[in-house]
Amino acid sequence: MANTTAGERMLYEEFLEKARRFCAYRDRCKKETADRLSQLGANRDLTAKILDTLLQEGFLDEQRFARAYARGKFEHNHWGRTRIKQELAFRQIDENTIAEALFEIDENKYLEVLNDIAAKKLKSLKEPSDFTARGKTAEHCIRKGFEPDLVWRVINKL
Repeated sequence: MANTTAGERMLYEEFLEKARRFCAYRDRCKKETADRLSQLGANRDLTAKILDTLLQEGFLDEQRFARAYARGKFEHNHWGRTRIKQELAFRQIDENTIAEALFEIDENKYLEVLNDIAAKKLKSLKEPSDFTARGKTAEHCIRKGFEPDLVWRVINKL
């Protein structure tokens, strides 16, 4: 920020402090932080400088964010890998980082959660035919982001 006026420097410091607080609350990705700065009125150049500073200071870490996001959405929301992958891609996280985050989800726990969701949904349905109930259960699990082939394997075992 060598060729800046005192006013620009104050604006930078003000937005930087707001961004630091935003990122300190919970892990954030660059897109979320850039969107927030834009909402606050920061222009693109200022946003880029602030994002660089936040990366250098460790407030932003895309890998840490992706791991925390994947773990949280799986454990608390019971989302499948497909939905988590879509949401991370929407947040402009690169594919390798997404793959690493998804790899950390324990396979046995993943199947256990899918089995629980499918069994609970199937039990809650009062359909005239088993075929219809299984179809609705599969749709529910797929909407939650579980892979269709895996969903059908689990449902066929119920």
